[in-house]
Amino acid sequence: MHREFEELGIAVGGIEYGHFTGEAQFDETGQAVIIDIEASSFNSKPLRLDIEDLVRQRIALRRKLGITFLEDGSLEVSEHTLKWSLFQALSDSVEARFKDDIEDYLAEIIAGSAHWDAA
Repeated sequence: MHREFEELGIAVGGIEYGHFTGEAQFDETGQAVIIDIEASSFNSKPLRLDIEDLVRQRIALRRKLGITFLEDGSLEVSEHTLKWSLFQALSDSVEARFKDDIEDYLAEIIAGSAHWDAA
């Protein structure tokens, strides 16, 4: 399932920040798995936040730098941490915004699964 969003904020300490515009892709469990954020300038490409890629990066950084890799302070770690945190915050926001759509989507999957099980 894909949903487009405009002026979506992220909550930090219960306060919303940001005006993100883009598209979210959800998996069959209703979790956001890919979030594309439109660039703020027309000359830039969208920022893709893909949880599978982020997890692979995190594993690679931990292997490379050790268990305390988040304390490294390098540009590579800082950029990963920013993307990781942004994905987490935006996924919470898009899942909240599209809660009803996600519930309908999951109900369709369950109904379709029940149909196949009965056959």
